[in-house]
Amino acid sequence: MTDSNDTPNALLAFFSRPVVVIVASIASIVAIPLSVYFYVASRETPQLTYFVHPAKAAVVRTGQTSRLSVQFAGQDLTSDVTAAQIAFWNAGRRPIHGSAILSPLVIRMGNKARILEARLQKASRDVVGLTVDSSRLSSGEVEIRWSILEQNDGGVLQIVYAGDDKVEIQAHAILEGQREIVRLDYEGRISTPSEEYTRRQGWQGQLFVYAI
Repeated sequence: MTDSNDTPNALLAFFSRPVVVIVASIASIVAIPLSVYFYVASRETPQLTYFVHPAKAAVVRTGQTSRLSVQFAGQDLTSDVTAAQIAFWNAGRRPIHGSAILSPLVIRMGNKARILEARLQKASRDVVGLTVDSSRLSSGEVEIRWSILEQNDGGVLQIVYAGDDKVEIQAHAILEGQREIVRLDYEGRISTPSEEYTRRQGWQGQLFVYAI
């Protein structure tokens, strides 16, 4: 008959074997860097972010320019004309490669307000390869693509559209690791897109300056 004390003694003897001790030590050593790696990897995600500057510039106001005739592409404009600026950037730690764009970044106007002009004002670096597709301006859409957006990389897009400053502007995109992009809304004092960009991320002195 086996003594009940033999089982714990056998387990103690097993775990006291040099081979078992070495294997356990190796497993512990490997587990630490793996834990650190998976923790860091979980934090390294893309975070495409955009900010629509709340201070839109009135280019033309109907009813206030009785002697002024405004035309676009040879046609008279009967609506207000407004200029707006949209800043966008990667606030995440993982670079966003062009190949990771599942659905491109598209700026859309509320009520499909016609975009008269879309111009890239600033880019963080030439190597990011920002491009603007203006083929759908008449439908109130403009598409932006890039080669790569590393952390803090981005740009400022200026659009001139037919409509007043109440027209809603939204952006949409789907990326690998980010199903929805982040929108930052106006808080407090009205600042330039450059100031908002820098203030929110704490990048003063480290980033390019968006001169407006």
